[in-house]
Amino acid sequence: MVMPMKGKMIKRVLYVILGTALLGVGSGCFRTAGLGMDALGSMILGISDFTGISYGSTQLMLNGFLLVVMFFLDRRNIGIGTVISMAGVGYVSDFVVWLLKDVAGFQPEGFLRSVMLIPAMFFLSFGIAFYMTPALGTAPYDDVAVIIEGVSKHRIKFQYARIITDVVSMGIGITFALLAGESVFRVLGVGTLVNALLTGPLIQICRKYFALPLMKDLIVAREPERAEKSEQAEKSEQAE
Repeated sequence: MVMPMKGKMIKRVLYVILGTALLGVGSGCFRTAGLGMDALGSMILGISDFTGISYGSTQLMLNGFLLVVMFFLDRRNIGIGTVISMAGVGYVSDFVVWLLKDVAGFQPEGFLRSVMLIPAMFFLSFGIAFYMTPALGTAPYDDVAVIIEGVSKHRIKFQYARIITDVVSMGIGITFALLAGESVFRVLGVGTLVNALLTGPLIQICRKYFALPLMKDLIVAREPERAEKSEQAEKSEQAE
């Protein structure tokens, strides 16, 4: 039985919401561990510590600014997923930190902080896989590298543009953390290294064995050639 287009879209949106929630839980676990964040998270946390504005509100304002830039320079990648992500991840992260630290009184120390990185990576990887697979829009920060590549007329390739944005973001996070009197290792540490090394491979595993099989009948390409490319990419993954 073929699922109506409206039903497919609703399910795709629900998967994006699930992915956003899992991303927020992963972010909250990283913050609870206190061993460093990903590039974007380090910038948000540093600014949040300095201004006293909550992590979620800081992320929303930063993403709001990037969304304006995205609207003028790369609006084709804006979708409902963009809005859900920019509005949801930070506040879910705040809720998880509040639940673990304030409600449960969980204050990990020593080796337990390192153990916290395991669920953090688990939730983060599944979150990104479930968020990106429905293809309902790109998160504003993730689109910055695409914009840089386009503005530079491809003189700066995407991978190098992403390195630039990540390094600048971490630099901003460290600067604001120091200005706030916080430890540099709160925003940049072993958690940052683990994130950089393992996130990509784990996302691929989550997409291949969980997200793609679950959403196989939900993915609707905007153009025939896009559908053909998606099918070819899936066959290539299955052949690996």
